[in-house]
Amino acid sequence: MKIPDIREEMHARATERVALADALVALADELREDAVREHYLAEETKRRPSRRRPDVSDPVTEETRLRVFEAWYADPTIAQHILAAQLNLNPARISEILRGFRT
Repeated sequence: MKIPDIREEMHARATERVALADALVALADELREDAVREHYLAEETKRRPSRRRPDVSDPVTEETRLRVFEAWYADPTIAQHILAAQLNLNPARISEILRGFRT
């Protein structure tokens, strides 16, 4: 094999490799776009934060129960919703405490 033939074969192989590299770059770009699309879709499937109202009343403890009974015995005619507002409790908790469902 003579030098001009070797040079021609090297040019042909180099041309093939450039074409292959271009194809690989195009494939990599396509894969990157697919990956970005998958990340976007994955984020879209995330659950939205709930719009539930935060807890605003204090937890029912033994001290809370005693405060409810003290306030109730001090004024038995007071409405439960007013008592709940004064003690920062849910009116249902006041009812449960007074009826003995919350111990």
